[in-house]
Amino acid sequence: MKFKKFLCLTLATTIAFTATLSSSVSIFAEDIQETEESQSFGSFILEKMTCESEDINNDDFIASPINQNNDSSEITPMWNLGTHEEIITNNNFGYIPKKYVDLVVKICKWCDDPSKISKTRCLHGSNNYAASLKLLWKYAQVIGNKNISGTYSQLSANARKVSLALFDSKVIKRKSDKTDYNELVNLAVRAEAVINCYGKTKTPKERKYLIWGMILHLIGDINAHRTVVPKFLVARATDPKYASSENRFDMTKFHYDEWQKIVDGVNNGTLCFSAIKRKLRPDRQSDAAQKDKNSIYHQIRRRYEDNPKVVPNRLLSAETMAEYFMRTFSKGFNIAILDNIPYANVTLINYRNYRNEG
Repeated sequence: MKFKKFLCLTLATTIAFTATLSSSVSIFAEDIQETEESQSFGSFILEKMTCESEDINNDDFIASPINQNNDSSEITPMWNLGTHEEIITNNNFGYIPKKYVDLVVKICKWCDDPSKISKTRCLHGSNNYAASLKLLWKYAQVIGNKNISGTYSQLSANARKVSLALFDSKVIKRKSDKTDYNELVNLAVRAEAVINCYGKTKTPKERKYLIWGMILHLIGDINAHRTVVPKFLVARATDPKYASSENRFDMTKFHYDEWQKIVDGVNNGTLCFSAIKRKLRPDRQSDAAQKDKNSIYHQIRRRYEDNPKVVPNRLLSAETMAEYFMRTFSKGFNIAILDNIPYANVTLINYRNYRNEG
C-alpha cells in the first residue's frame, strides 16, 4: 500500500493531547469499553492519506470553523480552512521521507493485527486518549534521539521509562478510573515491543517512524471511536429524505429499549461511537456475540464507529490531526492538537476533563 500523497497532506490545524485523566468515572465509564475494529477506521485514514486524489464532494462533509458542542472559547485554534485546502491541493510537504513510508504504513496496519502487535486498548482510543497520544509522542522523540547510546533493548526500555515518567500514577488513579495508568503502562510496553521486534537493526530515525505508525493509527481511532454521536443521526432515522443514506441511524436494528438508551445518550451528549454497541441488550453483546463476527454486536460496530460514511467529518478531523502531529512533532506534545476541532458534528467525548486534569 502506497503512502505518498497524504502523509504529506493533511490539513493544517491544531491538535495536541493532554496527559489528563477523567475525574468523573460515571461520565466516562461506558466509553471506556474496548474499541474493537474490523477494518480499522485508523487504517482507512491511512489508505485515504495515500491516495493520489480523493473525491470528498459529499454534502455530509461540513467544514465549519464553529463547533457547537465545544465550550472552549478561551482556546484559539492555530489553523485555518484556507491552509487546510492549500495543503490538500499541494501535497508536497514531505513530512515522511519516501524511504521511511513503508515503516509507518506497516505498523499503522499491524496495530489491528494481534499477531503482529498485541491488543492494547489505549492504541485504539480507549481510556484517556489524550494521555495515550502524549505518551507515544514522547516515546517517538526519545527512541529517535541519535545522541542516546545503547543496545536496541536498552534504548527501547529507556524510552518506555521516560514516556511513563510524564505521568503520576497516584494522581491518575485518584482522579480517573484506576485502570488508566495500568493501560498507559501497557501501551508503553507495546511500543517497546514494537522496537524490540521490528527495530532491532534500525537507525534511530527508522525507529521513530515505527512509533509514528502507532500514533497515526491512534489518531484515526480517536476520531472514529471517541467522538460524540451527533443528534442529526437520530433525526435522520425517521426522515424519508435520508432513507437510503448510511449517515443516519437505522432503527430497525435495535429493540425499543435499546433505541431509547441510544436516544437518551445522544440527547445528553454522553454517547460516543464506541458505546453504541454497548446499548444492546446483554444477550446481544455477550461473550458469544462478541466472538461471532456476524452477530448484531459486530454489525452495529461496523455500521457506525468504523464506517467513515457516518459523520464523514470525523475523517477530515483525523486528517487534520495527523498533519498537525507530523508538522509539529519535533516541538513535542501540544494540547492544541485536540482543541477546537473545526468540523461540525465532531466533538471528543470527555475531553474537557482530560484537558483540565493532570
